[in-house]
Amino acid sequence: MALRNLSIRTRLMGGFALVLLIAAGQSLLSIERLSTVNAKSTEMAEIWLPSIETLGHLDSDLADVRVSRLRLMLVTEAKDIDAIEVALKKIESEMEAGRAGYAKLVHSPEEKALFE
Repeated sequence: MALRNLSIRTRLMGGFALVLLIAAGQSLLSIERLSTVNAKSTEMAEIWLPSIETLGHLDSDLADVRVSRLRLMLVTEAKDIDAIEVALKKIESEMEAGRAGYAKLVHSPEEKALFE
């Protein structure tokens, strides 16, 4: 009943002020939520993606080791054996370097337990 006593001008200004207040509140909430999303995406880009990339290289190196060992089992000539063993040692050294690089990227205790 008190609204009926107000002029149209006052009611319109009050309505627009209320809409403006709601929009401002919604904007502040959106900014806060976006900062959370930004923090999570930064964590993914700086922590998880380098780890995943390193693990991909380690997986590839492991597959190369398996292939080289299979070739070593199938080869019959001594000169071929020496070449495969040299390649195998190179791949294994790359794999150890990759493991050392990944050890630097381990952040959580659960991940560290799985790595060791």
